[in-house]
Order: sequence, then structure tokens, then C-alpha cells
Amino acid sequence: MRKPSSIAIALFITTLAPLALAAPKPLRMPKTITVEGRGRATVTPRSVNIYGTISTEHAAAADAGQNSVKIKAAYDALVAAQVPEKKITKGEPVTRPHYVPDPQNQGNMVQQGFITIQTLTVNTKAKDAGNSRGRIFDLLAAHNASTGVQAVITPKMLENGQQRAERSAIKNALTRAKAQVKEVGRKLGPVRSIGGSDDGFSSRSMALEAAPAMARGAQRVTTEFDVKSQTIPQTRVVEFDIR
Repeated sequence: MRKPSSIAIALFITTLAPLALAAPKPLRMPKTITVEGRGRATVTPRSVNIYGTISTEHAAAADAGQNSVKIKAAYDALVAAQVPEKKITKGEPVTRPHYVPDPQNQGNMVQQGFITIQTLTVNTKAKDAGNSRGRIFDLLAAHNASTGVQAVITPKMLENGQQRAERSAIKNALTRAKAQVKEVGRKLGPVRSIGGSDDGFSSRSMALEAAPAMARGAQRVTTEFDVKSQTIPQTRVVEFDIR
């Protein structure tokens, strides 16, 4: 077998030498970094509405005034118990057809006169709700009212809570982004863009409403009502420049 000449070997080494000695190309660093931040804020109700719903069944729509007599009696009972009148609100009466199961045709409903419904609401401070609730419930239940309780969360309170949660989410994203760029020896630049969502949160989830007692008669709601702070979650995706 013929051995390669020294010239061929030299040419081969000369060809490979630049490849072996060439320095690796530096990795290109990204110009931006995108980080998800999560934040939370709390909203605490300052006042509570304690309400009682009174209803009357009657044969004709013209007899709806019968319910007004019951509402007035309950209202007078609250005033007599030294509940401030300015704290009591009467809702608008609603009269509609009253339907019951048809005994002659299972699965169908048949109209049986009319029913009128009206609500009395007493507003009280949230911190006093525990003391006031039982007394007011008893007064309303004595007039055959179905009772319940609802914390008052104003649109302004909700808006402020959402803004605080958003700031918390952006701050969380900033902290995470700083830590990541520090690991590669870079510094964080200004914010380029902010996106994200409110994690499906809506004002409806702030209703804080206890289940009302639906049974007729002198019964009151037994559901414990919690007026503690409610949490609003927010998520924001923030893009930063990298220096």
C-alpha cells in the first residue's frame, strides 16, 4: 500500500489548522426580557346591607296592596326598635303571576293567582354587623320575611383594589426580571410593554352575599356571613429592555 507523501500530510494539516484554532462565536444576547408577575390586593367592606323580603299571594293583581300593609308593619317594627329611618330602604314592589305544579298534569305549571314581593334593607357598619344582624333578622322574621345579608362593595372600592393588585403584579415582574438578568451579568432597562389579565375576576365575585332563607314563616338565615377582606388577583406580563 502506498504511503501518503509528506507534502500531502502537510497540506491536510494546513487545511484543518484554521478550523481548530478559530475562536467560537459569542452568543447573541436578547435585547428584551418578558416576565409574568402576579399580584394581589384586598378589599374590605365598610358597610353591610341586612335585608328581608316579604311576599304575599293574592287572587287578583289589584290586590297587590296587601303586601304593602305587611311591609309597613315590618318597617314600623324596625323604627320602634330604634333602627334609624335613614338606614332603612324600601325596595320597589314587584307583582307577577304565581305558578304552581299542575296536579292534573305532572310536569306542567299552572297559574294560581299573583304574588307580590318587596324588600326592606337596613344598612349598618360592617364592624357592627355581627351585633345588629341577629336583632334585625328576628324583627324581620317576625313579619314572615326571608332574610339575608350582603356586604357593600362600591365600584370605587373595587377599582382601587384592582389598581393596587395591578401595581403588585408589575412589582413582582420587576423583581423576577432583575434576578434573571443579574445571573448573566446584565442590567434591566425600562419597561417596553405591559399586558395580562385580571385572572377572571369580576365585580360579581365581590357580591359577598349569604344565601337567603327561602322557607316561609318566621325563619332566618343560618349561613354565617364573613365580612373579612376579599382578595383580588391580577396577572401582568411585562417586557423590559436589557442593557
